[in-house]
Amino acid sequence: MKKQSCRMTQQERETHKEATKLRKMTDQQLVDYVNSQKEQAGPAKDQEAVHKAEIEELEAEVAKYKAKANKAEAEARKNAENAVKAIKGKNTGGKATVERFLQELKKKTGSGNGIGNGTIFKLKRILDTMPDDFAEKEA
Repeated sequence: MKKQSCRMTQQERETHKEATKLRKMTDQQLVDYVNSQKEQAGPAKDQEAVHKAEIEELEAEVAKYKAKANKAEAEARKNAENAVKAIKGKNTGGKATVERFLQELKKKTGSGNGIGNGTIFKLKRILDTMPDDFAEKEA
């Protein structure tokens, strides 16, 4: 049974109107209509090619930045390894170095840095109880 037009939605009415228009066309009118639709779709294909080219260009740029990032990461890793080697290979002097550090700290007591004579005294006491080669054992 046919659906009554009063029950059609606006979209259904437009679709029906378009279908009726197409059914009433002659063969030549149909061919012209289809050809015009192809021409309108043609630039879209060209745009698709342009978009593909833009995507490829962006992907190449991303690959370039990834290569730079990988190179920078490798260089940073190499620098870190060199720093670790330098620290391990360097003899820090053990107790003597810590003692010099504590003397420098003692000069700065009371300057508002939160380190007082009591802290220095406790650190020296701890240092005295440690073995002479404690720095070598840690490395």
